[in-house]
Amino acid sequence: MKPSYCNYFFIFIFILIYTESAFSQELDITPHLKKIEAGEIAEVASKLNGLKTQYPNSSALLYLEGLLTEDGDKAFQIFKSLVDKYPNSKYADDAIYRIYNYFYAIDNYDNANHYLNRLKTEYSESPYIKLTEKVVFSTGNTSTVKPVESKTEPKVNEKTNQADY
Repeated sequence: MKPSYCNYFFIFIFILIYTESAFSQELDITPHLKKIEAGEIAEVASKLNGLKTQYPNSSALLYLEGLLTEDGDKAFQIFKSLVDKYPNSKYADDAIYRIYNYFYAIDNYDNANHYLNRLKTEYSESPYIKLTEKVVFSTGNTSTVKPVESKTEPKVNEKTNQADY
């Protein structure tokens, strides 16, 4: 009896589906991010170790761990690890932006500028670049801040006569 190509096709599809689920390590952390935003940090932190066991190679969980870490140096190491290991992660540009903010906050403008340049070159389409545009580094070790344009509503010419309506 000769095996049919249909059997091979189904075996191929089964293998493809199995390997996709076996190697998929990304997790949707949106619900956890919303809980952090709502102030439920302890609840998310309590679930982190279990999630890391279940998804050991998840860049999303590495990002979440960085967000939950209160020590700036440790958070920097976590975000740097995320960018180094997973440069194509959807959280990589955010991680670099957070590293930039960390160095800027501790007055380490050289490193902040390095990560700002990295954000602009490696993630040129990142929305975080616009957030950094209000900070400009001067030639010294101090920074200046550009004034941010007002976001007020446009001026509307008021009509004074009823006949103008």
